Parts: sequence; C-alpha cells; structure tokens
Amino acid sequence: MDRADYAECMAQGSENTIVYEVVAKLPSESIAERYVGWMLNGHAAAVVAGGARAASVERLTESKDQGPIRVRSRYEFANMRAYESYVEHHAPALRAEGQRLFPAAGGIEFSRSVWVLVGRIDATSSRS
Repeated sequence: MDRADYAECMAQGSENTIVYEVVAKLPSESIAERYVGWMLNGHAAAVVAGGARAASVERLTESKDQGPIRVRSRYEFANMRAYESYVEHHAPALRAEGQRLFPAAGGIEFSRSVWVLVGRIDATSSRS
C-alpha cells in the first residue's frame, strides 16, 4: 500500500473494518481460567450477536515483566456504523456484566482500543 492508497483508506475509514480490542489484566490463574471460560461460553458470542462479524480470544504466552496474566479479545465490525450501534445498544449491558463478574477491586484491569483495518495479508492473498 503506497501513501496515496493509505490516505484514501483512512479517508474512507468509516467504511473499513473496525477492530475493537479489549485487554484484561488478571491477577491469578484461577481468575484467568474463569474469565476465559466466560468469554468463550457466552460473552464473545453476545458481542457477535450485537453486531460484530467475528470474535477471537487470545492469551499472551509470556511477558517480560511476568506481571498479570493478559487475555485479549478482538472483535471485527463491518464498519464504524456497526461498531457504534454495538456501543450504543449492546455494550452497556455486556460491560456491566463483565464488571459485576470481574470487578476492579479484585485486581482486574481492562483497557479498550478501536482500530481501523487498513490491510490484511494471509496465505490466500495474491502476491506480486
């Protein structure tokens, strides 16, 4: 992708795939197991039902600081409108459930970020 393609992509960002990412920092293995179970047995599917095209749950394999266990959830939305609709209509209840089950007082931290997908290359992509 050259600069012109990138500029055009960013100008049309509202039509690009949106990747919403949540990273949970969890203080113990038992909490991490419970959290991953919750994610895989309902929460991630609820985000998909709320408008995401896909969801994945990933665990950091190692950390230099050996601090809290990190679990990342990634959700792909068709575009910014789909993401904003999710945030308005579905996210409040889902976030409240997460905060009830995994409160900050228990040493759990969440961070959220929103990304615009500007390109994807995989094994089936054409190569030149």
